Amino acid sequence: MHAIVLGLERRGLLARAAVPGRGRARAAELTAGGDRVLERAHAAVRAIARRLPVELSEPEREQLLDLLGRCARSLEAPAGG
Repeated sequence: MHAIVLGLERRGLLARAAVPGRGRARAAELTAGGDRVLERAHAAVRAIARRLPVELSEPEREQLLDLLGRCARSLEAPAGG
């Protein structure tokens, strides 16, 4: 995770700052460039979602997107949490 944060920071997509009263803790926030990259990623996901097989009904598509989103969030969660 640290390598990902460093890479985003080096590319100017993420900014970190000390958190007063929290020792070595640092808050991370997307920069304007990071927001633009994130929006492009969301647009790409929406485009892919529109191209899902037509054999799926709308409720099935919604369920698939929900399940994929849950999988993605579980991959982003800290290990053991």
